[in-house]
Amino acid sequence: MQRLAAIKGASTRAGFIAIGGSQLQLAPWYRPNAVVDAVLAASWPGPVTVIAPASDAAPASICSSESTVAIRVETHPVAAAICRHLGSGIVSTSLNFAGEPATDPGDVSARLAARLDGYVQGGPQPRGLASTLVDLRGEPRVLRQGAVGLADIMACLREQGLV
Repeated sequence: MQRLAAIKGASTRAGFIAIGGSQLQLAPWYRPNAVVDAVLAASWPGPVTVIAPASDAAPASICSSESTVAIRVETHPVAAAICRHLGSGIVSTSLNFAGEPATDPGDVSARLAARLDGYVQGGPQPRGLASTLVDLRGEPRVLRQGAVGLADIMACLREQGLV
């Protein structure tokens, strides 16, 4: 993870996103609660990356300095297939340098590609937008707007009587 952070020019303090082919693959890595469970049930698999408290079983390499994990059940067919084949979640990251916009896998810059041992060329995201990054450690907060809005997340929580 240190090497990946160095290549991207990123800090490891925020951790990396872990993706899985199913919620079951990611369940050991976060501490479930009613809010997290409701958002996950309504949005996975799908374009929502959740920041939740890390469990004791979460690999240190995916945990932030605040003991959280960022997790998503992946909808991209290639990434999901890799996770299912391995029987485990994996670390995922966008193909960009820190502070730059995410890059479509088909447009990986020579500058970035030259620093990698390899990457999976799986084509563009089917939904076309980055996932929404939502912090569920307290009042839900969207940290990165993507395909799902905060209003949708809050509607899900209201339906469950959680807000």
